[in-house]
Amino acid sequence: MGRVKFTIHGFQQKKLIEAGLDNNDALVMSVIKDMYASASVESLMINGDRYIWVNQTQLHKFVPILGSLKTVQRIFSKLRKANLLDSHVTHEKKGVRGTFYFIKPTQLFDDLTEYVAEVNTPLLQGGGTNCPRGVGQNDGEGTDKMSRGGKTKCPNKDSSTIDSSTRDSLSYDRNELIKKWNAVAPRKIKSIIPGSPRDRSIKARISEYGLDALYEAIDKIPNSDLLSGKVVNPKTGKRWRMTLDWFIGPSNFQKVYEGNYDPDPDDDCQTNEFGSGNYGENVIPNFDFSNETDRR
Repeated sequence: MGRVKFTIHGFQQKKLIEAGLDNNDALVMSVIKDMYASASVESLMINGDRYIWVNQTQLHKFVPILGSLKTVQRIFSKLRKANLLDSHVTHEKKGVRGTFYFIKPTQLFDDLTEYVAEVNTPLLQGGGTNCPRGVGQNDGEGTDKMSRGGKTKCPNKDSSTIDSSTRDSLSYDRNELIKKWNAVAPRKIKSIIPGSPRDRSIKARISEYGLDALYEAIDKIPNSDLLSGKVVNPKTGKRWRMTLDWFIGPSNFQKVYEGNYDPDPDDDCQTNEFGSGNYGENVIPNFDFSNETDRR
């Protein structure tokens, strides 16, 4: 067959190997990723981040091909120790005592799925760079053709037709985005460093939704009391001020873009306090009400 599959269960095979992960680990991670994307999974908010409850017995039922429950438990523990999952343990849930894990995929987890353009790769004689053979590139010589006639290092996508147009589709004007964000967001930013976790997360959202959708989501901020920082926690008297990093998180961005935090035109009882108005599920507990300006 002579072809290497770039992605396994939605994760980059090369990066999985580099992280010491195997096919079984990737399978469990894919289930966790699907669970985290579901709004119906029980969750709680901790310092502005969403954590979902993962019942390991139920997780085992989703992937019986792995065999015993102990196998799933070992993988789950491995992912936490590798800092791919951020976990919060509670010993009581809804009046029932026990050990309950609430987890959130970390940036390292996201990095295994994201496409990151590789730059500053030394060129071969003739204008190309080495790529593994048999990965499905169009020229059959283990290099990836670009539309302008040059050649570059193979991209990390499971496709035989990806070229420079893919990279162009992930590009954006950082200064324009900063200006647009600072015009409406309650917490301003000074920079977006190329290649930083913030930059990669932005490109991941552009890859999923498109640049226009990113700007459309930002345009929603002034019309939402919650997102624009007008909502006051009656217990502290402080307003929650959203950060760009919170906004571009996979789950948070999806909710913003789908209108979960838009004002409800049929709700005549909306106020500027938590507990009133339709602002979506599990929004309120444990928000970070600090008044620092986001400087990263």
